[in-house]
Amino acid sequence: MGEGKYLYCFIKSPVKKQFDVEGIAGNGSKVYTINHKDLAAVVCDSPNVSEYKLSRENTIHHELVLGKVLEDFTVLPVGFGTVTEGAELIREKALKKNYEELHQLLDEMDGKVELTLKALWKHNRIIHQEVLKADPGIKNRLDKMISTSKMDLSQVILSSTKLGERLIQAIDKIKKCYTERMLASIEQIAEDKRLKKIFSPLMIFNTAFLINRDKEDEFDRKVNELDQRYSRDIKFIYTGPLAPYSFVNFRIALE
Repeated sequence: MGEGKYLYCFIKSPVKKQFDVEGIAGNGSKVYTINHKDLAAVVCDSPNVSEYKLSRENTIHHELVLGKVLEDFTVLPVGFGTVTEGAELIREKALKKNYEELHQLLDEMDGKVELTLKALWKHNRIIHQEVLKADPGIKNRLDKMISTSKMDLSQVILSSTKLGERLIQAIDKIKKCYTERMLASIEQIAEDKRLKKIFSPLMIFNTAFLINRDKEDEFDRKVNELDQRYSRDIKFIYTGPLAPYSFVNFRIALE
């Protein structure tokens, strides 16, 4: 794959650019643009690799490049691991063929970034307390099952018993209530939001927000207010600014 290119994202730029960050291929590989009119694809050379392992190191490197480009440009991100056969293929199949759609999406995302916020209860006992407040009738059955089966609360939740199902229903209602309450002020400054997959019974919400760059400081303040109010029981994980992966539904065929 002598002329291979690793593709990161698309930006608006009528002139060629080079970015002060090393490409995923390593060995000092340059990150630069392939241009068509006022659009550009951000790439690095990948002469000997046609497929990159989905590893922590590689994904971090991918995000580092996007972060560098985000400093000066609105970005339409491309998923990790996209390798093409050469510059002309990108110019013809991506930039020229999809010019109008890319332009429209970049206009829609102009000046916007993605910020993600997760909230997790710090201990199982907090879920236990919240469930008992929401559904007092469950207390005796829950205490009995935990004491006789030696299960902890998470195991009861994951069990296929009627009690486990009732717990899931109760916890879902509690999480919905907390989510609506905690995100109400943030939603007022967001352009859009996406509720993402929850990975743990302890996770209350996992949300991506589309934010105008001039609202980032206000977003920071809102998150700090949440942390000050709920930090005794809840841990917040705040990430960004990121390329707007959750808000761009764009698929490109580079064949």
